[in-house]
Amino acid sequence: MNESRFTYFPIIVIVTLLLLLLSAWVQWFFFIFEFDEHELTVKKGIFNKNQLHIPFERIQTITRTIPFYYQPFHVVRMQIDTSGQGKPDVIFDALTIKQANLIEQKRRVAQNSIQKEFETIETTKLQYQVTTKELIVYTLTSLGGLGGVVVLFTIWS
Repeated sequence: MNESRFTYFPIIVIVTLLLLLLSAWVQWFFFIFEFDEHELTVKKGIFNKNQLHIPFERIQTITRTIPFYYQPFHVVRMQIDTSGQGKPDVIFDALTIKQANLIEQKRRVAQNSIQKEFETIETTKLQYQVTTKELIVYTLTSLGGLGGVVVLFTIWS
């Protein structure tokens, strides 16, 4: 009886490893990401398909880690967070260093362009002049002057 357990043990270990490899391959096969100049798009899922669009300017933190078992393959684990609540929106396992650098570069370019737009808006003098006609139309259509009318009517009566 004891000898039969030891004969089945290697078979059980091999089947378990094959199932784990099959599961990892299926997850990898159904995880697709692409990016352009403005956003990162992630598509994942087998039965429940999810599609996530992340504009580069909304990315708050990018965390890059390289576990010791990733080092021989020259890949990284990258976590992208847009909300700042601690839970990453997207986790890339085994992302090449070139792809990780490209994503970070796209984020920097988007952040710098937003900052430049903000600076030009601040330096440009924004001015809007209200005409008398617009002021009269606003006064007649808003309910803000209703209190003054009630006060005048009370005084008059």
